[in-house]
Amino acid sequence: MVKINENQHKIHVTSPTYAWEWDAETDIFNLYDANLRLISRAKHKPLIIGAEMFLDSTTSYQIKNDRISIIYQATKNASRLTVSWFFQMDFISLEPLLLESPVDSDIAQIIYFPEMDGGAYKPSMYSHYAVVPGLCMSTSINPVVDLHSRLSVTTVLGSGAMRGPGLTQQWGLPAHYFCTFNTSDKWNAIGAKALQSGAACWGLAELPQGDFRLEIREIGISPVLNLRSDIWKHKPNKLGFSFLIAFGENYHEAIRSYYKILQREKIIAPKNISQKKKDVMLAPQFNTWGVESSKAMNSRRVDRRNRQRHFQQTSTLWHEGSHVCD
Repeated sequence: MVKINENQHKIHVTSPTYAWEWDAETDIFNLYDANLRLISRAKHKPLIIGAEMFLDSTTSYQIKNDRISIIYQATKNASRLTVSWFFQMDFISLEPLLLESPVDSDIAQIIYFPEMDGGAYKPSMYSHYAVVPGLCMSTSINPVVDLHSRLSVTTVLGSGAMRGPGLTQQWGLPAHYFCTFNTSDKWNAIGAKALQSGAACWGLAELPQGDFRLEIREIGISPVLNLRSDIWKHKPNKLGFSFLIAFGENYHEAIRSYYKILQREKIIAPKNISQKKKDVMLAPQFNTWGVESSKAMNSRRVDRRNRQRHFQQTSTLWHEGSHVCD
């Protein structure tokens, strides 16, 4: 059961799976696991670049059933931005933004969880670790990022070793979620593992009407929706992301919960695979790419005859016991 309590300027939400807290005075929200260990914290108000930026605004909120709407009213005009959270027993929905403005402005980007730093911003969502699919293919960068490493990058989720100008996508890697989990300040002390929080998986509930990027900088992260309606002249009918936030004891379980909830809520449906396709998928496969790379073969020489010879060499190594395959 979800419980929502107001205490002066704070709102507390609790369930058997998580806890959520927002402070109206500081505009900071905290996300906790089932044992009330901090998973992440962040400044709440989004930054809309290209429209009224709501740098000066008054804040109010509404609570209706299991939904909390936080409203930012611009002080210079009649513009209003509403951010709504919907709380379920085992997940949270962060719904698309509602922007009401008397001026029809182009929107370049929407930055989630920014902290204003002079005339610029920096990401403010803090967790000790973030799981960023595809942020690898390197000996120095792991997809499980220690944010205290102060990595500074704007990435497309699921991008990997693809080369070329701009942001690219690597086939087969998940491009629709990232995870966060936290540890104690004394993360390398004896017993610190027991103080490590559970994980939260921030996954999309539907495809956004723009490019989904994740900015990592200054020991923080910010989801970024790149719209550039000033260039493409496209006005999205939904503004921002539709996030489904799932939880688990670790990020593996949080990701698993995310997919299970997507199926349970009928947002996605499991694919029905024919028996013939299952047989093909389970059939033995032999990959000679490693041998080809070690011999620095020219791609023009990768024909059937050469592949057969390399396959025989690889099979010989296996039979001699250099590799054990069960």
